[in-house]
Amino acid sequence: MTETTQIGFDLLSYIHDSRQTYGLRSQDYTRYRRFCAHRLQRVRKSVKLSQGTGTTFKRKEVTAENARTAEHLEVLVLEAGAGVGLKSQLHFQQEEYEAALDCAVFSRAVSLRLAQAGTSQQHALAHAMMATLDPIVRLSAYRVRVPGAQQKPPGEVAQEWYEQQMVGKPERAASNVPGYAEIAQKLAAFGSDEPANDQYESACSAQLAWRGGSIGFASSELAGALAKAEKALAAENAVAMYRVVERAAQRLHVESAQAAAKVQSPVADALASAYLAVQLHAVCVQHALVLAKYRKQINLLIPRLPLFSPAVGAWITETPAAEAKPGLLGKIAGMPDGAQVVVLCDLIRKTLARLQGLVAGILARMAPGAVRLISGSQISDEISAAQAYYNAVRGYYAAAQHASAEHTAYVDALALLDSVVSQEIPQALQLITSVSGQEPADCLWSAQVGVAAADVQKLESDAAQALQVVRGLCADGKSSSVAAKEWVADPSKCPAMAANALAGRAGAPARVPQLVDLDAVSFAAVPVKPLFYDLAAASIDFDLDAIEAKAGRQSKGKLSSLIGGLWGGR
Repeated sequence: MTETTQIGFDLLSYIHDSRQTYGLRSQDYTRYRRFCAHRLQRVRKSVKLSQGTGTTFKRKEVTAENARTAEHLEVLVLEAGAGVGLKSQLHFQQEEYEAALDCAVFSRAVSLRLAQAGTSQQHALAHAMMATLDPIVRLSAYRVRVPGAQQKPPGEVAQEWYEQQMVGKPERAASNVPGYAEIAQKLAAFGSDEPANDQYESACSAQLAWRGGSIGFASSELAGALAKAEKALAAENAVAMYRVVERAAQRLHVESAQAAAKVQSPVADALASAYLAVQLHAVCVQHALVLAKYRKQINLLIPRLPLFSPAVGAWITETPAAEAKPGLLGKIAGMPDGAQVVVLCDLIRKTLARLQGLVAGILARMAPGAVRLISGSQISDEISAAQAYYNAVRGYYAAAQHASAEHTAYVDALALLDSVVSQEIPQALQLITSVSGQEPADCLWSAQVGVAAADVQKLESDAAQALQVVRGLCADGKSSSVAAKEWVADPSKCPAMAANALAGRAGAPARVPQLVDLDAVSFAAVPVKPLFYDLAAASIDFDLDAIEAKAGRQSKGKLSSLIGGLWGGR
């Protein structure tokens, strides 16, 4: 075989399919050995390596000089069909626990190296194989009396055993592992000969920080695109770079999801969801950049997903192929900024729904202890909360597109009132930004909120009355088809109070409501359509003077100051 000749052979996929199809799914080793023998005979015959009849026996080996096709490599794989990975199970059944531990740890190290050098599909396959070896590692280490074998993760136990008992004592390891010296030498030439300290972690050259968690990358091209996007000074350039990241992550998600469905492993599912999370992150950043141009201020909620924390881990390794066509994101480039925000919100909501489905599949197949360890219910709650939040953002900007500039402050007031009363998601209070040089949210808090809980209750009561007034106005207006809704309101839920960073300024209270932190509480997001979205058409032709006068009459004058402050004054 010349130096420039390369033969493509998907080793991990071939081994996994053979084992799962021909006996090892049900621990039928006899059937698997029979398959290897029969398949080896057929492949040898097809590549003319079989022994001819009536001649003296002379073994025909596969060498670098005579290898021409993938079938030659298949011969080597079939000859090693009962190799190190299967010997670990054989030794374990024969209660030879030290030999079983050596074989399992060494097979695990080889699988990890193959995973780091391969694609996303090979990642999933290799880690699925490693997951099948972990029970042997744990129980064999317990029988051999390895210190801390039951308290430490199998990956950490395997790493310590590999360093101390195999790398440090090669003669002892060679007595239990066939071909140990040669394979260990090739592992050392391939890279570091130390396996990672956990089965769910790989050597990552870059990290994507995301609200207290991180997602690791080993793809230099994808990491480079992220670095360029983060360093882009102009918002237009940054949006373009994050679209490159999103398209690459979308393609990798499809590939890894296919591998996850193939191996049926929660570990493989975590890989697919990690790629989808990167895609979601890229879309969220694009949304924030466009929103920054449109509203000059951003207060967006990006969910923290403990699924990608070191407790469970996720890995991302792949070299993205050529860029895909721009698609929808390329078509919206010419839209107004507000319209782009609406489209991006729709993309985020769809991606969150897909991510929620993947996470639900992972949690359903994990052991109860593992689900409790990573707070599985909190993951689902945070994704649901993020969906509710982006529903609110999308509805707000959809309404703003239909409202004239003169009535923008009124739409802001509706958004704030709706979020206060419905308690759909407290982070929606950050949605209100400067309008005509004033900040309705700050005006509301400074005017209505103090230290006493009674002031907070009064705020909720006033907001509830204001919403009732708005419902009546809608029924009397041109958009009479807008139906009243049963809004979620719990008077017992008062916003937590915190020190005001603006204390000391004129009229600024000492304490203000503290936005709820998703990391500290769990709550059920209410899937209601925001009031300000239903009022999009009605807000076009509203006469603010008539509204204020009618609101004053219906509330007996109690809401004039509140509504006037929310609308920014006239």
